[in-house]
Order: sequence, then C-alpha cells, then structure tokens
Amino acid sequence: MITFEQVQKSYNGKTGCMCGCLGRYTVSSTTDLYALNVEYGYTAYDADNVSDRRVKLAVTKINKAIAMSEDERAERGMRLYNTEPGYVGICDGNRTTVVYLK
Repeated sequence: MITFEQVQKSYNGKTGCMCGCLGRYTVSSTTDLYALNVEYGYTAYDADNVSDRRVKLAVTKINKAIAMSEDERAERGMRLYNTEPGYVGICDGNRTTVVYLK
C-alpha cells in the first residue's frame, strides 16, 4: 500500500495526454516546491498546486485498486499500472489517477 508520506505529487484527469491539458497535477505540502521546480528546469509548480486533500484522494483511489484482485479490476474495466519505478497509476474507464513517489 502507498502512504501519503511517500507521495510527491498526483495526477487526476481524463485518460489520454498527461501534459496537464486533460487533468490536474497536485503537489503534497511535504514536497519541496523549489527543488521540484529546479528538477524541471522552470517554475512548473507554485502554492496553487499544493493540496494535501487532493493527493490523499489519489492515494486512496490507488490503494483501493491495489487491494482488489485482478479479476475485480477487470470486471470494473480498471487497469493498474506501475511500468516504471517511481509511480503507480490506474485507468478507470475514462479517468486516470497517478501518484508519483518521492
């Protein structure tokens, strides 16, 4: 299971492009915004992007999907993925939720 403390940021939006045009990236208050922006090379995030509530909602969705069996996820049309270290995501119909780990 994922804990809130492990998460740097989350994404929630329509399935498809994840540049931010179909959804929203949210940063946890425990994330160093300055360091995150330095990593990106520009000011990608500011105080308006910080919401522990939204990040916790994403963690809850991911954990519910992790707790389900593969058959349960398949019945719901849900796909859990973790193709690269550093994030876990779900596609649930036309919605995508991803948590990016620290």
